[in-house]
Amino acid sequence: MEVTKREILLSITILAVMIGIGVWISSPILSKANNRYIETASSVVVSDAEKFGYIKRTDAGRFIANGTLSVIDTIRIDGLPKPYSYVKKDKEEYRLHVETYTTTDGKGHTTTHTRTYHSWDVVKTWKYKSERGKFLGQEFKMDEVFRYHPRKDTVVKVKTGLFENDTRYVYYTCPSSFNGIMIGEAQNKEYRESRFIEGKNSDKYLEDAARSLNAGTAAFWIGWILLTGLLIVGFYYFENKWLY
Repeated sequence: MEVTKREILLSITILAVMIGIGVWISSPILSKANNRYIETASSVVVSDAEKFGYIKRTDAGRFIANGTLSVIDTIRIDGLPKPYSYVKKDKEEYRLHVETYTTTDGKGHTTTHTRTYHSWDVVKTWKYKSERGKFLGQEFKMDEVFRYHPRKDTVVKVKTGLFENDTRYVYYTCPSSFNGIMIGEAQNKEYRESRFIEGKNSDKYLEDAARSLNAGTAAFWIGWILLTGLLIVGFYYFENKWLY
């Protein structure tokens, strides 16, 4: 593939145009992302109940609060050792399954086979969850500020046959309290758009926000430069006799 001077000059023009389009497309997107970061970085940071109540009384605006979210109406289940904020209880039965499948040999002949296997199958599910929680002295509805992520906790087998346990109960739970941060806006003497994030503190949250902003900018320009390179290579690939 021979590249002529005219093709080089035109490819420079394509590069300039693509950079201009990239700036035009990215400016509002990156500006919006930058404004979100500035809003986050300028949030009031508090770590005690007195200051958390104060920002609500004074309509302080965006906030990040470090603390522990504890449920008020804890869940207690017979057979489980402690109170929880969420419990999912699955009743499972050990059942026999019969499955048919076919195989084909090298000559195209098919054969039907039957195999049997046992598996634990869920036959019934119960769910229990706390509705109210307290964070730095203030009460919140759990559904509005937090999403439960239960983990497998306990398996209790029930002996219903003479020689084997063919029924069991599997419990998936969440603890009664969570350490982390709450973010939101203190406005009109209320906490609005509040959301609790488990396992983070304010410093880590702000670091992640800055890293996300920089990564988003870099990802856009890397992708756009690759697209520009592909266009230029594609332009060189054609003979472009109209330039001669």
